[in-house]
Amino acid sequence: MLASFWGPAADLAFRRGWTHGILALVLWPFVLTGAMVLLDRGTRRVRRASLPSGLVPGQVLLLSSIAILSHPILDTLNTYGMRWLMPFNGRWFYGDTLFIVDPWVWIALALGITFSRVARRRAPARAASPARIALALATAYVAVMMVSGFVGLRQRPRM
Repeated sequence: MLASFWGPAADLAFRRGWTHGILALVLWPFVLTGAMVLLDRGTRRVRRASLPSGLVPGQVLLLSSIAILSHPILDTLNTYGMRWLMPFNGRWFYGDTLFIVDPWVWIALALGITFSRVARRRAPARAASPARIALALATAYVAVMMVSGFVGLRQRPRM
């Protein structure tokens, strides 16, 4: 919708700046935690639940912080980039490591989930191993792509 008012890719520039910038990274965990606490209370009120809530706001804040910080870190790895310093500075930072939807990452992680589900039925003690291996392989793939990107930048002709 923003693109129709401010030109092509305006929605991407807004989203990868104002909502992912340093100020947003400080505020979003508290907003998300507050929303989860309100949702928990509302759900319990509607269901008339008499049991105590299992939601621990400090733990939700920690998980929210990890999720909200890791999201823009992963966004930085792709070719679209990020504006980390928004709203103080509009400079773009690019990782140029992965495509937005990299099929090899998705395939590796999907296989890890699938094999972990199969392993859970056969050997529950080892159920997490395939997922961990898949995550390690995806991480190694990202590292190889990052290194190849740096090597490619060093090999380009100087002008």
